[in-house]
Amino acid sequence: MNKTFAIIMGAAVLADGRPSSAMRRRVEAALNLRDEFQDLIFIPSGGKVRNPLVSEAEAMRELLIGAGVHSELILPETKAKHTLQNIINSARIIKNYPATGKAIVCSDNYHILRCRLLLYLLGISTIYRPMPSGRKTAGWMRWVRFCIREAAAIPIGVVLLLIAKFLRKV
Repeated sequence: MNKTFAIIMGAAVLADGRPSSAMRRRVEAALNLRDEFQDLIFIPSGGKVRNPLVSEAEAMRELLIGAGVHSELILPETKAKHTLQNIINSARIIKNYPATGKAIVCSDNYHILRCRLLLYLLGISTIYRPMPSGRKTAGWMRWVRFCIREAAAIPIGVVLLLIAKFLRKV
């Protein structure tokens, strides 16, 4: 039986443990997929990056449960510190799941292309769905900086993933 996996890419957990607006936006985008995909499995992804007490995945898991998602439909990835680790670890979760399926990346729009490309290189099929933009929250200058950073990160991520595959680390 096929399943659909919503990989929710990590975003900041604030110092007081509250989810950032980016995290709330990404979780909300994943929750909105439930109408279209009744077989949805959620993979909140992210370790203890900015907040040493709460992993990004744990904070997202709490938001999902608060929105009525049953805990057995949530497969948290709690170790990743950056996008490449998010993708590699989430791909492992999908490959180890007893049913096959496709993934939908829930992140900011500028980030989705890189995530989908890395998943493709790991043998995970993806489905594109538009995601809400954080441009207004971030402001134009930060948003442009994010896009420029992402443009540089795409080839770097691909090369690092191919090296890891060559060395049989993934």
